[in-house]
Amino acid sequence: EIADSFSNGMEFFTTFGGNPVACVAGLAVLQEIEKGNLQKNASETGRYLKRRLIDLADTSKRDRLGRKIGRLIGDIRGSGFFQGIEFVRDRQTKEPATAEVSLITTRMLREFNILTTVDGAYDHVLVFKPPMCFTKQNVDYFVDSLTSILLTLGTVDPSKVSRTPT
Repeated sequence: EIADSFSNGMEFFTTFGGNPVACVAGLAVLQEIEKGNLQKNASETGRYLKRRLIDLADTSKRDRLGRKIGRLIGDIRGSGFFQGIEFVRDRQTKEPATAEVSLITTRMLREFNILTTVDGAYDHVLVFKPPMCFTKQNVDYFVDSLTSILLTLGTVDPSKVSRTPT
């Protein structure tokens, strides 16, 4: 029945098609997702992640020096575990904070062992795609690490920052 669905005049080619090892591996992954209730975990923990990020972006919160902690966060986008944090230098003009994101990405990896990527037309969106087994404790570590960086980031001179390849 599945094979017949490909008999519609369009060409289909894959080196993995019909490979029994790939099929068994795929089934094992699906069974583990179901057994571990990982889809529900991704949904619930993803909502918690988004709430924590939205809270971080709240510019009414200030550090001990009176600076707005989330001043560079322009938007939080995504659902579940696939979240993007848009960084801007100015929330009104939406000027991309490209250099800042480059530094944030580098520091997340070097200081906290957190791997993130950069996206967006101006490389100003920090993208975070954790595994499905991610927990609320992991979310807290991620957001607390990002908060620590934002508190110590200071003013960034874009001419002195090289682009972070991701």
